[in-house]
Amino acid sequence: MNRKSMLALIVGGLMIAGSLVFYFWNEKVRPEAERAQQQRVAMTEDCRVHEAARNGDLALLTEMFEAGCSMNGRDEFGMTPLHLAANDRVAEFLISKGAFLDAADGRGFTPLKVMQMAGRTDVVEVLRRHGAKQ
Repeated sequence: MNRKSMLALIVGGLMIAGSLVFYFWNEKVRPEAERAQQQRVAMTEDCRVHEAARNGDLALLTEMFEAGCSMNGRDEFGMTPLHLAANDRVAEFLISKGAFLDAADGRGFTPLKVMQMAGRTDVVEVLRRHGAKQ
């Protein structure tokens, strides 16, 4: 067998191996990865972070964060979840996950100002401890 024939056999074998790898990836791996991505997208499109923050639902907040939901998303009034924090634990969670302390809502109010106006001293203390400004 000459060199050309040997090279042709090697290239042919590599092409067959590549085809098998592609087939396996296309039939098994890719659909699972796409399904997982679709689930992540569906979860982030249905982010209920504001609702969870308002209701004090830390389990839902954790689930939303792990699904990729932003802790700084805005509602129709320009409020972030931190503007709506039901209690100090929710505020601590949001801050630990990167919530902006001084985000202004549609009226120009920061979470600290909103919580002061609402008489939410527990959340006000957390925000001040983390350096929030009016």
